[in-house]
Order: sequence, then structure tokens, then C-alpha cells
Amino acid sequence: MEEYVEAALGRGRSAFSHGAPIRYYDSAPEAALPPLTLVHGKGAHAMWWHGVVPFLTSVFRCLTVDLSGHGDSGHRTTYNMGLWAADVVAVCDAAGVRSSVLVGHSRGGRVCLEYAALYRERTEGVVLIDTLLLWDHRLPPSERRGQVGDGRTYKSRDELLGRFRLIPEQPEPERATVRPLAQYGAHHSPEGWMWKHDPQATRVLDSEFEWPASLLADLPAAYIYGIQAALATQEFVAALRANAPKMAFHAVEGAHHHVILDAPAMTANLIARVASHMTAGPGSAAVTA
Repeated sequence: MEEYVEAALGRGRSAFSHGAPIRYYDSAPEAALPPLTLVHGKGAHAMWWHGVVPFLTSVFRCLTVDLSGHGDSGHRTTYNMGLWAADVVAVCDAAGVRSSVLVGHSRGGRVCLEYAALYRERTEGVVLIDTLLLWDHRLPPSERRGQVGDGRTYKSRDELLGRFRLIPEQPEPERATVRPLAQYGAHHSPEGWMWKHDPQATRVLDSEFEWPASLLADLPAAYIYGIQAALATQEFVAALRANAPKMAFHAVEGAHHHVILDAPAMTANLIARVASHMTAGPGSAAVTA
């Protein structure tokens, strides 16, 4: 599995954040390319980006993170947006990256905004992918949809892998896209087979972080979403446009919440286009499918 992961994401390395080991992957440790830092969502891990990163590596150095409590990173007794932002700082420091464009899917987008709020001087811009944002302390009802794992164990790896489902529910992408996610997320413990993520990490309500509208006054930002997404609905996107008039919006036809799985090449192209305007890097960078 590790050979496939590194072929897709780059060399596997470790950083340390507040006592927890943080796993990350670096697509081009020695290359003089502008960096992108990619952050997964709730209950996910770095391999959610395995279809996207290969389309980006010709023009960007990609750092792909397992946040604490997810994937091969360490677990904590407590989790919050600030600690996850610190995980990203630790990865950037370990990789020798002073500033980068941050790209976050779902909850990962909130982590990116928390990072930008705490470390503005290290943030060249943020790209949010189907991320729910809050204002006026309102919790979108859709945040309450679906729970990610409960720590139960299974007798065999095959039984565990057969239980893998995307949340929120949506049409399943191709098996070649989804199977590596389940395989990377599986772990054998003395009690049996289980998912690597810490159930406590998935229970953190994102409503603890209220999107600071003032943050985007001088922060380059873009929003990519699936036209058929169950979370970032058209009503939500319309409200977000009104609350973030300077944010650039890009819709992906036929995609659902897991845009990076549904349309990896198109998503990568959009990321490259918007990130190139946020950096002094490759100008009108674009990737081809």
C-alpha cells in the first residue's frame, strides 16, 4: 500500500505537532516549485487527494497531510481547529515551506481558514472545496447529516473494507478511486480490524469555528463546489456569495460533495488556475487531463 501511496502523493515523511506525530507526503522535496498544502475533511485522510495530486505535480510541490486523529497521524485526548491548524504548521515547517496556498476539502477548508486567521503571514491564499462556512453563529442543518465511524471492530479486513461508504451519501465513484481510500484507512488492532481515524476527532462540531468574514478582506480565496453537492447546496452557495463578495466561485458539473473523487482532473485544473493567481509561481498554470 505504501508504494502506491507514495507513487500518488510523493515521499512519506513525519512531523510533530504538540506531541503528536503527523504523517504527510511531499511530491517534490527538492524541486523549486510553488507549494500547495492539501488538507482532507472529517474522518478522511491524505489519500482522498490521490486522484488530484498527480495532475498538479508538474507545476506545484504538493504537501498532503494526515491531520491528527486521522490516517497514520497520532491521536490526541482532544481536538479543535487550532490544533489541526498547528498540525499544518508543523508539516510546513518540517518541509521547509514558509508560506503556501492552502487547499481544503470539506472540514479541511475550515482548518485552512483557521490556519489563515492564526498565521496570515504564512498564507498566500485559500482554496475551499465544498466547505460549509458559518456566519451569525448559525449551524447549517446539513452539518448534522451522517456520522463517520464509531470505533467498532470487524473480524476480517475484507469485512471492514466492505463497510466503507462515503458521507454524505452520493453515487459511488469508480472502484479504482474509492478502494485505495478504504485500504489506506484500515488498521489491524489486537481487538480486530478497524478504521484508523479516532472517533473522537470526527465528533468535533465545526460550529465551534465561525467563519470570520473580515479575514477575506485581504486574503485571496476561491470556492470550488459540486453542482449536485448535498452539503454546499445552491442556496448555501448563494448566501456565501453575498457574504464573501471577493471570493471566486467555480462549479463542477456532475460532481457531488466529494468533488476531488468525482472529478479529480477538473478539480486539479481549477486548483492550479486559482492558485497560480495567488502565488508568484507559474503564472497561468494549468494541468491537462
